[in-house]
Amino acid sequence: MSDSLLTILEMIEEALEEQSELPQIEDEEVIQIVKGIEGVDGEKLNPIPGDRSIRLTVPAGDRERVTAEILQILQNKYPDLTYIPIPDSDGRPRAGVKVKGMLGKRARVIKNILIKPIRGSGISNIGDVSEGLLGAALFARFADYDKDITAGDVEDFLTELKEAKARIKPETDPRTRSDKIIEKTLREPRIREDGTTDNYTYILRLGIINYRDLVSKQKRSALASEIKSVAAYVNSDEVREAARLVATNKQNNEVAIITDGVTGQKSTKVDLKTYLDGTIMKSIGQISLKARSTDQLGQRGGSWAATEALFKQMFGVELNPSFEQQWIQTLTKENKRSPEGMALITNLVNQIYQSAADQINKILATGGKSNPEEDVDFIARISRGLKYEAALEQEGVIVIGLSKGDFYRLDFSKLEDNIRKAGIEFEAAMKKSKRGGGRPTLVIIDKNSKEILFQIRFRFDSGGVRQYIEKGPLATKLLTASEET
Repeated sequence: MSDSLLTILEMIEEALEEQSELPQIEDEEVIQIVKGIEGVDGEKLNPIPGDRSIRLTVPAGDRERVTAEILQILQNKYPDLTYIPIPDSDGRPRAGVKVKGMLGKRARVIKNILIKPIRGSGISNIGDVSEGLLGAALFARFADYDKDITAGDVEDFLTELKEAKARIKPETDPRTRSDKIIEKTLREPRIREDGTTDNYTYILRLGIINYRDLVSKQKRSALASEIKSVAAYVNSDEVREAARLVATNKQNNEVAIITDGVTGQKSTKVDLKTYLDGTIMKSIGQISLKARSTDQLGQRGGSWAATEALFKQMFGVELNPSFEQQWIQTLTKENKRSPEGMALITNLVNQIYQSAADQINKILATGGKSNPEEDVDFIARISRGLKYEAALEQEGVIVIGLSKGDFYRLDFSKLEDNIRKAGIEFEAAMKKSKRGGGRPTLVIIDKNSKEILFQIRFRFDSGGVRQYIEKGPLATKLLTASEET
């Protein structure tokens, strides 16, 4: 066949492909999706359209979250398309999403959704900065136990904190990769009417980038929701009572509130500690903070050891040893970088998750015992597993979530009792897109209501494979119900 004839045939093929129907993702649809994501200021998106591309600007610290949520929303709406997170210069998947579809035998780009940072206005790490906000609000509460704490009170304290003497340490912040960590201490006494004195100390350790975001007046608008949320939490009955007891116990007390956003990242989930006379306070002493509503409790890497340990710990399930060699052969650097390779990885993970789901349902069919000799049943195991994801092995940790100017409290210590009281029968199920190569999610659901207790979700990011442990609506109900028991 001559080159000219081949060229003509290719042109005909391309013309036929262009006539094929393929979902179109309009710029306005993308804009509305991003506007609906919590914490995004729609007035600052500054959309810039291009040929099959649209560029949007969001706060720097929100780029990865916004990218992930765009991807999830589009996957649900257009499950037959291919989605590739666009990595930033540091490899993190926060620069947007590339959307592809098949026209004939060729993959064509439908839309490049580019997520750029707003110059100078972003929050580098909303989680770490929120920890500082919560510490500030708690200090304000203890210092003035008998008044409502407002957003203005929190902001006033941040001004005080900024003026306090600082210690700069040449240590590396693992979250921002900055080589500087700032430590600040603020101490204030309160002389009571009975003549006693309570001394309140706030200690903050934070990466210098996150510290600057915390105390910057120019970035208060980006933190408005979180400031309202921490004020709402410290105005709750639980915190009010803790502060009142200290102020009225007719004793000289030392209260220390410590926010440490850089130490022990892998060994603890506690973000804030409160001490009374050198001892952790019982009710609010150890707080694990969830900034901006998220269902994520924990995550595991994409190694075989991590995957094997996850299913063993959560369910007492032993994965088939034959999967290990397949895992090693399939999860290569080359496969992680190509659509074809990603499809192979996804197919393997589907098999593993389905095998685990089958085993879990067999365990449930035998009264929840993975091993007749074990004294641990299914409810006890998953309750312990979820508690571990939320707080590791630490006792007395409470989980406080900040969302839309309010807060929620999750008490994992009473999860098992509340499940048993509710008399819930569980089953394992799989969720995935219509095509066999769709990314899997293993869900544990109420057999009758079909409500999700929790799920293990598989996805790709810049590091390859990640597995996210996320609570479902049923877990939220059971965890918040513990406040009433």
